Amino acid sequence: MLDIKRIRENLDCIKKAMERRGEKDFNLDEVVKLDDERRKILQEVEVMKNELNTASKNIPNLIKEGKDVENERLN
Repeated sequence: MLDIKRIRENLDCIKKAMERRGEKDFNLDEVVKLDDERRKILQEVEVMKNELNTASKNIPNLIKEGKDVENERLN
């Protein structure tokens, strides 16, 4: 099994090696494309986690101010 980092760094070399072994039906470009999508989704998840953490940290302040935490809109 090849590591995705190795595939990305040596894409052409690995393609040639796979062709020499008779693996012509395997699409490494699709693997890289899917990994790009995965990375993008992971970045979006991290942004959402940070927003959630920030909102969670603000809850005690809202309670101290006497605001209704459940009805407070997050921006």
